[in-house]
Amino acid sequence: PWAIGVLSILFIALTTIVICEIFEIKNPVLSIIIGGILVSFPAITDTFYFEFTADGYMIAMFLSALAVRFALIKEHRIQYLVASGICICLACGIYQAYVSFALLLAVAYFITKIFEGQYSNKEYLIWIRNEIIIYAAAMIVYYVVWKLCMHFEHFDATTYLGIDRLGQ
Repeated sequence: PWAIGVLSILFIALTTIVICEIFEIKNPVLSIIIGGILVSFPAITDTFYFEFTADGYMIAMFLSALAVRFALIKEHRIQYLVASGICICLACGIYQAYVSFALLLAVAYFITKIFEGQYSNKEYLIWIRNEIIIYAAAMIVYYVVWKLCMHFEHFDATTYLGIDRLGQ
């Protein structure tokens, strides 16, 4: 349990670093506060009740934040956008709820940039287009890989709350 706990805290710290980089936070006090908020947030503390899976969930959170970092407005290189999609796909494969964490970070980043007025409307629209492509491609790849794994392992989706009828 202690190794999983240490790994979990490490990935929370890495997530904090990425969030500070996304929002260009240089103040160490604010960085510590962000880390403290992440560690003490109810959804994170609840995760530690299931200690045996906590490290995986924290890796998914880190990958979600990293996906947003790779897809900043100023990043137009295709390899960054592909890396963002890969991070979203992997985070979704670990725990689907962290895709919404990435979306929330992306929206908060976008709103911040709009208020700062650093970019033109065209650059904002290009970013929105790129985000739609990234998330759509990541979800399609996730779905295809999920279906392939189910096929080759000879499993069917469980009927939990109708998940087996998803997409029908």
